[in-house]
Amino acid sequence: MPDFIHKIISKSNKSLPDITCQTIFILCFIGLPFTGISQNLHVFSVVQSKEAARPDRLLDADRINDLSTDIAAYAGFTRYFYDLGEGDAFNPVTLKQTIQKLRFSVCNQDVVWIHFSGYGRNDDETIYPALKMGGSEIYLRDIIAMLRTKKPKIILISIDSGNEKKPAKEFSNQVSDQSTEVQVSGSPLVRIVKPLVSNPIPREMGAYHQLENYGRLFKNFEGTKVIIFQSNSIGENAISNVVDGSYGLFCLEKCLREAINNKDVSADWMTIKENYVKYVSGKSKNRQNPKVTIEVPLDKCKENE
Repeated sequence: MPDFIHKIISKSNKSLPDITCQTIFILCFIGLPFTGISQNLHVFSVVQSKEAARPDRLLDADRINDLSTDIAAYAGFTRYFYDLGEGDAFNPVTLKQTIQKLRFSVCNQDVVWIHFSGYGRNDDETIYPALKMGGSEIYLRDIIAMLRTKKPKIILISIDSGNEKKPAKEFSNQVSDQSTEVQVSGSPLVRIVKPLVSNPIPREMGAYHQLENYGRLFKNFEGTKVIIFQSNSIGENAISNVVDGSYGLFCLEKCLREAINNKDVSADWMTIKENYVKYVSGKSKNRQNPKVTIEVPLDKCKENE
């Protein structure tokens, strides 16, 4: 528990029951945002699912929703949830335009998490695939570049897509989905996805170590972070099943919840990275060899001092 919480409790009543201490801690930790500093969690759920054919991907969509709700609730974020699943929103133009609409203050505390579950391919010898969206595709490297210009505190990207070497023509023929581009009076309509905004409430009282671990991962550190979880390497596919959904997202949630619930070791992204690689490799029987990148760019707040 932080020292200032101890001081509050000791000055008021040393015999306060535990539940009162927990209440004070939660109010100070997640209920009193820093004045003038935004604290938002922007979640982009980009899941290629067709209810009858891909129940595994529906599990992914539910998992993103549940996990991001808990992160927002226990870390004290306002959650902005952008659903770019199947339909007229599932196309590269809509994704790009929606990202472009994001606005952050210079020293913000905002987190942007983009998760993609769907088809993908690789043709440029990098670990990052091209992602199939409707009748077109978008390169993951382009998404990363766009988000870097926005400069949130954390850029978190998780990808469950194929990463096999395939030319664009072969890739297009393999997946026969029709383009989702909308035409109005002969001109394409660029749709901007409006987020579902909420301030989730914790489902139960969190222990001190859990609340502190949420803070360590998502808020209480110097500078910024760019964290990319790619569930496979070049030449590999992304495996999923109807029980667990995509292996990458399943293992990412497992790693995050283990880190949050560990009362003996402080949560950190390097440990999550190591466990993610181990869990995905083990679950896939080494058919997936995930890659995780953690970057710590120069603190933009110090740049302006």
